Amino acid sequence: MDPHSKHFWLPALVVALALSACDHAKSASAADAAANTLPDAAAPDPRTGPLAKLEESKLAWEALKAKQGDTYWYQEQNCPPSSTGGTATQVQVQGSVVQSALPSSLTRAQCDAPDAVSRYEDFVGKTLDALYVQCHDLLSRPFAMTDAGPDTFVLTTDAQGVLKTCSRTATQCQGACDEGFHLAGWGFGMPPAAGPAACEVGGQVYPSGTANVPDPRSCNKCSCVDGALSGCTKISCPVVCPGGTTYGTSCSSCGPTDACATVRLGCLPACGVDADCTDVTLHSCQAGVCRSLCG
Repeated sequence: MDPHSKHFWLPALVVALALSACDHAKSASAADAAANTLPDAAAPDPRTGPLAKLEESKLAWEALKAKQGDTYWYQEQNCPPSSTGGTATQVQVQGSVVQSALPSSLTRAQCDAPDAVSRYEDFVGKTLDALYVQCHDLLSRPFAMTDAGPDTFVLTTDAQGVLKTCSRTATQCQGACDEGFHLAGWGFGMPPAAGPAACEVGGQVYPSGTANVPDPRSCNKCSCVDGALSGCTKISCPVVCPGGTTYGTSCSSCGPTDACATVRLGCLPACGVDADCTDVTLHSCQAGVCRSLCG
């Protein structure tokens, strides 16, 4: 046969293309498999334990909800490592209706839970059933192995077996690397009524009724009464706030009914508009002072 004839080279071209397509498919399949497997076949999958615990927790939640009903509340907390504190979001659920309050601020000390979550994204309120689905999807998602190992997973439950923390952290990441959520508390029905507010001065929290609380505007001592300083001594020793700040109050934590649970008193950033308030825990410009508000 004439080698220059199309009848000679056409079958060979078809075979070559078919072999190339087959090799490409094998390579793609191998890549997909590698993204979801460990390099050492004997190494355990780090998702196995959390997924099994999640299923047990879901059964515990469904049993509780069957007895108590589908009206409940919870508070989600997020604590980015680069900030001076974190945020708390109060969520009320009645059946399929979900209502989320505006995030309130947390002090750094309130972010010290060992299973706290650190992420950049805002929390979106949803039912606990939907959070279980979100957690399952997060844990089940494929991961790629790196020299530093696979992603790390945290799943914790409370004393009743209900989901508390579900997070996933990329191994090679700097900053707020977590995905997931941390439920600091929850309960059936409506949130309980809040008690008298505490006072926060100089990073220290003083429960209402505490005496000898330092006055941030002087060298005097006062008593904390429901988030305010009262009965201060009368020494003349004023303290001037540093430049760019002015004396004010802000809510550093909110109670379950959106009332302020802890009032921060001291020198706060001065502002003219909300854009001047760059601290995530003091996000609203009110009366010339950057504050955090509840509700």
